[in-house]
Amino acid sequence: MNLLKNTFILSILFVFQNAFGYICVNATSNYKMFGSVLRSEVLKNPFIMAFQGEHFKNYKIFYADNDTQLVDQIQNMTKGQCSVVLGLFTSQDCLVSGPILKKNKTIGLSSSCSDNHIDNFFPYIYTAVPKLSNFSKTVAKYLNKKNHDAIYAFYQPSDVYSDSGFNAFKKYVKKPVTSIPVSSSGSFDLKLLHMNTKSESTIVFFTYPLPSAQILVNLDYKHTITNKINIIGASSWIFDVSVFRPIKSILMKAKDVLTPSLVDQQRIDSSNFSHNFIKLYKREPDVVEVLTYDMAHLAVECYRTTASNDAYNNQSFLKCIRNNKYDGVSGYTQFQKNSPFSVRKIYLINFMNRIQ
Repeated sequence: MNLLKNTFILSILFVFQNAFGYICVNATSNYKMFGSVLRSEVLKNPFIMAFQGEHFKNYKIFYADNDTQLVDQIQNMTKGQCSVVLGLFTSQDCLVSGPILKKNKTIGLSSSCSDNHIDNFFPYIYTAVPKLSNFSKTVAKYLNKKNHDAIYAFYQPSDVYSDSGFNAFKKYVKKPVTSIPVSSSGSFDLKLLHMNTKSESTIVFFTYPLPSAQILVNLDYKHTITNKINIIGASSWIFDVSVFRPIKSILMKAKDVLTPSLVDQQRIDSSNFSHNFIKLYKREPDVVEVLTYDMAHLAVECYRTTASNDAYNNQSFLKCIRNNKYDGVSGYTQFQKNSPFSVRKIYLINFMNRIQ
């Protein structure tokens, strides 16, 4: 009798699980953003911490090595087994996945995608950060008030995140800007830099952390980084600072090093998540890991809200996402009306405080 009872319960659980599908996680790392393909292994950690904290087991983790594999992976994810997809980190991730999510009416939650064009896939994709153009606008407004003699902007035309951020910046900045295109290999024409060593200049980056670090090394080799130089990093710099720690001595030569941010670092540092993360992994969590942890919790909360209605329903999940003002480690996550982007204040911080 007990055997029959247990078999019946397991059968019900199996049906329930398949009726609702999994929360599926893409833990693929884009090396240009995160510094190394080795980072892909650690991207799953905040997801697992969130799921374990929620006692949630109905998830699967996937990996891909390139955009083609990612497309195939998302195609497979959204053919019935996955109700929700997490772990789309770069703008490119969201742009290649968005059409599939929209076609198959599967909801994707991103920790850090910011390209304005993901608006095209609303309401089937949401991101924990504001529009990329808002980051660029914040930098432009800051420079519009400064009296620096020259502004130089590094950007990578072949990368959608870099190119979009730079073009938005040009729209808002009211001063002359010397644009310096960077190839996919990280090379650029140093002759475009015509700096007056007796006056201040500003170098603005619209490149991911890894190519940014490569550019800084090249600039330092040519003795370009001095106390007359102000540096403003790309919005992605704050998400993962690991590649900048080895070149801290180069950044220290500049007068100021700023970068856009959207989280309260003191709130993060004092959180249980941060204490537990440091205990487990012997380092502080990067901002992308904090946002990932929050989005995973939000996904579980809305998944369970839907589950309480006895059948998974996209519209119920979407209603939960849109109406939720989730109070997480990074602060409040609330999405703009009729938009996939989160409502968060953007401000410039001293980047050197993050690489101590």
